[in-house]
Amino acid sequence: MTRGALLVAMRNFLSRFCIFIVSVLSVAATALHAQPELHVGSGGQMQLGEIYAENLVHTKVPLTNSGKDTLLLGEIESTCGCTVGQTLRKFIPPGGSDTIDITFNTHGYNGFVKKDLFLHSNDPVQPKAMISLIATVGTLYHIEPALLKFGATTVGVPITRKMKVVSESDDTLKIVSIRPSDPSITVRPSKGIIRPHGAIELAVTVRPKRTGSWLGNLIIEFNDARERFTGVSFGITVRPSSKNVMGR
Repeated sequence: MTRGALLVAMRNFLSRFCIFIVSVLSVAATALHAQPELHVGSGGQMQLGEIYAENLVHTKVPLTNSGKDTLLLGEIESTCGCTVGQTLRKFIPPGGSDTIDITFNTHGYNGFVKKDLFLHSNDPVQPKAMISLIATVGTLYHIEPALLKFGATTVGVPITRKMKVVSESDDTLKIVSIRPSDPSITVRPSKGIIRPHGAIELAVTVRPKRTGSWLGNLIIEFNDARERFTGVSFGITVRPSSKNVMGR
C-alpha cells in the first residue's frame, strides 16, 4: 500500500471512529435524560384539617411522572399500622398520573397528629418519597371509665358497674343503641339524650352463666356521623357458686 493510500485509509478510520464515539455519547446522553421523575401532590404534605376520633378517614394523593421513562411504583411503607396506602397501578408512563389511596384509622388519637408513609419507586433522585398526613383529631365525647372492671363474682350472681358518657360537643348527642358482646350483659338505659357538655350515667349489669375470666366490649352508637361509634372494653372473673363446689 502506498503512503497516500495509507493516509486515506487512516483518515477514513478516524472519521468512522469519531462518528462511533459521537453516537455512543449521544445514546448515553439520551439514556441519562430518559429517566422517570416522581412528583407528589401538595409536596407530599396532606393537610386533613379537623377530623374526629373513632373513624376511618380516606384521602387521595396525586402522583405524576414528569420524566421521560416509565415510573415503577414499589412498596408503600408506613410508620404506623393505623395508616395504610395503596395504588391502583404499579407503573406510570411518562407524562401520566395516578393516585395513592390512604386510609387513616383515628381510633385512640386526640389532638395534633402527623403520620408518614414512604413510597418506593425507580425515581433515581428520590427512590423513597415521603408522604405526610397532618390533622387535628377531635372528639365529641369521652367515656368514664375507659375500661370497665367488674372484678370477681360467682355464677348466677349479678354484678353492676356504673359508667358515664360525657359530651364535649356544642350539639345535643343521642345514644341510638348499645350492643354488648355477650348476652349476659344488659345496659340501662340503652338509649338516651346528652345535652351539650352534659353527661349520662349508664348501669352495666352482668349476670354470669359460666365460670372463667373473660373480656368483652360494648359498642355504643350515636346519631352524629362525625363520630358514630365507640367501644368500651370490660373484664370479669367468674367463680363457681358455693353450691356447685359443695356438691362435688
